[in-house]
Amino acid sequence: MKLVGKLIKWHRNKYKITQELLAEDICSVTQLSKIENGQIQASEEILISIAQRLGIPEQKFTNPIDQEHKQMAEQLITAIHEYDIPKARELEAILIKKRHEDLHYDLEFLCLLARFGYLLLMKQLKDADELYETIMEYDEIFEEAAPYSFHKFLGDYLINKCLFIDAKNHLLKAKNLLPDQEDPELYILLATAESHLENVLTSNQYARKALRILQEKLYYSRIIECEIILSSNYTFVSEYQQAKEHLERLDSLIDHKFEPSLRVKIYFHLGLIHAMTNDFEEAIQLLDKNLSTDVNETELMHSRYLLAHTYYIKDLEDKALELIQEGQAIAQEHQLNYYSIKFKSLKLVIENKREELVHFLNDQAIPFFKATGQAFDLRYYYQLLGHTLYRLKKYKRAAEVLMIADEQRKRFLEYNIDKR
Repeated sequence: MKLVGKLIKWHRNKYKITQELLAEDICSVTQLSKIENGQIQASEEILISIAQRLGIPEQKFTNPIDQEHKQMAEQLITAIHEYDIPKARELEAILIKKRHEDLHYDLEFLCLLARFGYLLLMKQLKDADELYETIMEYDEIFEEAAPYSFHKFLGDYLINKCLFIDAKNHLLKAKNLLPDQEDPELYILLATAESHLENVLTSNQYARKALRILQEKLYYSRIIECEIILSSNYTFVSEYQQAKEHLERLDSLIDHKFEPSLRVKIYFHLGLIHAMTNDFEEAIQLLDKNLSTDVNETELMHSRYLLAHTYYIKDLEDKALELIQEGQAIAQEHQLNYYSIKFKSLKLVIENKREELVHFLNDQAIPFFKATGQAFDLRYYYQLLGHTLYRLKKYKRAAEVLMIADEQRKRFLEYNIDKR
């Protein structure tokens, strides 16, 4: 019954009702304050009166908690934390059939959080978007219901949205909640966030922590996930050959029993290496394979963008624009601002709309990447802005922007050298 007081306070604040008004003819203001702060438990009579005054179904406060139902929700959350997909599917199939209308609030919020984690595990991100709105509306309640799961699941969700600074903040809160326990899946999420923030050595540390635990459990698909992160980090420090050899070895270990998304990630990173070393035909071949893979469209967005960019470099602009159009539609459908910005920027480059591109980079792209902390993208879009200004003969401003881009590069190099 730990959420009752917080929910009374939440609804009271929502409807702008004072404690005095809510308590009138029900209980004393002091008693209501203690109920809201969890210092005392309210009687059923008081809860019914408060619920009626707030317009809340009284059974949400008074119904008994079905312990079997609660136990299954907790088991589902555990399966999600352990990346046990078969067990999670089994439990979700049972829970989805249960009625949720009259659940006590404590159980309802636990089940909703379990559902959110399950949608993330299964990459059903469009459904997760809808539930995210509810979670953020009641964030303090969900955090009270299961603090560790709340912050870990939010970190996972924000990684999928490419909001890596916010994701990292939630994941570190989760880590601090369990200082004496190790969760390899949390380490993988932290390694992923740090990698995108180009904190390469910190990312490697988390990936190796996860790897050590998973190797003891012989959990091969998750071991490969860690190895992919380590491989991708080699590309950030321009160790392309080492990254390529590492990824090709991983590719040789995967068969039909592994998740297709693992091979998609491997081919994307190999495609990136080939593109960065000007082996465009090989990059196109690998990225094309990815786009024919049967996985969630959101998992293909990196490959779709990189392929479009590679076609642009190869002067195959019609093919690039076709991919951009598809990518923009998917990004809009799934509310992926990161990709919306990247695809629009590339489209403006191909269409040679330089003035519009300058405004878009200044007003939207660069502020977005500053806010989300993606150093690689921020550096690239500063460079793009500088070169575009130069072509517009705005030489002074171009020089200023290119100096900023160079400072971004130096900061990244200094960080990784200092950490060695």
